[in-house]
Amino acid sequence: MTPMIFNVAPKTARILTTALTLTFAWVCMRSATASPQASSIPTADEAAAAKPIEISDDPGALDPATLMAPRLAASTTVEFDKISMKELYRWLQEEQKLSVSVDATAMKEKGILSSELVTDRLNNEPLYLILDRLKSLGIGWYEEGGDLFLTTTEATGQKMMTVSYNLGELLDAGFEGERIVEAISSATGSTLIEQGDQDGAVVLLGDVVFVRQTQQVQREVRGLLAGLKKTGRRTLTMAPPQHALLREKLQQKISITLEEVPLSEAITEIARVSGADIRANSAELKKAGVRDRSPISIEMTDQKLSLVLQSALSDFKLTWLVQDGVVWVVQNSTAEAATRTAIYDVRDLCRDEAESEALMYALMEQAGGSWEDNGDKQGVLLFARPGILVVRHTEQMLDSVLQLLENYRTALRESKPRKKLGPDPKEVVTYYYRLPTEMAQDLEQHLTEMVRTETWKSENTPDAPGTIRILKSTSDLLDTHGRSAVTAKETAGQNAGHVLVVDNSVLIIRQLREVHEEIDRLLDKLTTGERPVDPNAMGGGMGGGGGGFGGGFFDVR
Repeated sequence: MTPMIFNVAPKTARILTTALTLTFAWVCMRSATASPQASSIPTADEAAAAKPIEISDDPGALDPATLMAPRLAASTTVEFDKISMKELYRWLQEEQKLSVSVDATAMKEKGILSSELVTDRLNNEPLYLILDRLKSLGIGWYEEGGDLFLTTTEATGQKMMTVSYNLGELLDAGFEGERIVEAISSATGSTLIEQGDQDGAVVLLGDVVFVRQTQQVQREVRGLLAGLKKTGRRTLTMAPPQHALLREKLQQKISITLEEVPLSEAITEIARVSGADIRANSAELKKAGVRDRSPISIEMTDQKLSLVLQSALSDFKLTWLVQDGVVWVVQNSTAEAATRTAIYDVRDLCRDEAESEALMYALMEQAGGSWEDNGDKQGVLLFARPGILVVRHTEQMLDSVLQLLENYRTALRESKPRKKLGPDPKEVVTYYYRLPTEMAQDLEQHLTEMVRTETWKSENTPDAPGTIRILKSTSDLLDTHGRSAVTAKETAGQNAGHVLVVDNSVLIIRQLREVHEEIDRLLDKLTTGERPVDPNAMGGGMGGGGGGFGGGFFDVR
């Protein structure tokens, strides 16, 4: 191959030679020279992170009422006893001052008439709960343009809307946009185009994520993002305070005797004795082929309410489910498919990617159940960032994960401290740094001022271990692109102007292992440079944190 010939002015040639010497030559040679091994002593930031991390119990749950329009979250007290749907519509308009639009045609097609009877009550509880409970009649709702729309649950499941969420606060806290998108896509009820479901989508542009989903999923997304901003030991992302009270009641013991009592009456009696709001979902009973007049006989003494319910319902393949601020009687399959999302702060258990991944697989293995990673779509377990775990599964599985994490914490507290393996960071060792001579000479002069001054032997610190010497090394021959070394044999007979001769020297440094690591980081900066990030500079844009669609801004010098 004919070599390329460059004719340059003397001044330009000196600049070119210096640039190649201090960049290409150093990059090419450094990979072949010995460099200090990574120190096991943490940096200042790592040392701070290594301090015991206190995991808060709060927030234990995020109230959906804080994530929606104030008028729907307003506390309301009302009791309906078999009023018609038409009367309920009128109450929403006249008493609650809501602009209500009813899709009567869609409801009629599904057999939902305005004469349908409703029995419900709210006791200083958010208004939206009574709207959510209409699902038991096949009625769904959504807000648009300030109006409240009532239609079938099928129609609301297809009504998509796009909402943008600014992730700036989370990104500043160390989260990655792609991982947040993964959590939104996997740990909510999202349906995505790429999954072949509906026309939902989640797109990240810069600090903003655009989510096209149903209004119900948008509520879940808001809950997820709020939970990531403030984490606790376990934070349920969509759990009204009524649910915590109901769970307490489910653990309380009651005594009850029922002899051939119709199912609907039995449920009412159990609710009265326990003081819990327990209701039969008529649509669920119909799907299960169970009549509300089916007889129940049980005799339970001083037993938990949860067990009483399970015993009373088991013959009908029914069970209970805490949802919409009440305890619903539903099919087993419905309860098994009812997944919730919880966020667990486990920064005390895993510090980095490797430990997070190990904990993730350990939890899936020990908790059992079905998980997306195992080919099942029911359960999702992922890390929004190291130490922040997001799980979507049944409520029972969320409890199991919490118990496993608490068991792990207990085991760690009782574990015997063990000496970490690896080289001693305080050991004094000698390394040989082969560098271009000009760089080596500068470092010999200034290195003791730039890295851990107190560790270098001098008049003021005669007992310090650090010493530095410089010796001449062999030269390298580089082509004018600085891409690779060439031998004298390969250049024999060629014009010497096509080859750069790089004079090298070796810095012989005797120092602590931990200081060698700092020296290595300094050499990285001298090689690649380091510029401060101006938070006011342009670059947030639509294409990622500083890149725009074209992959980033650049300077022309």
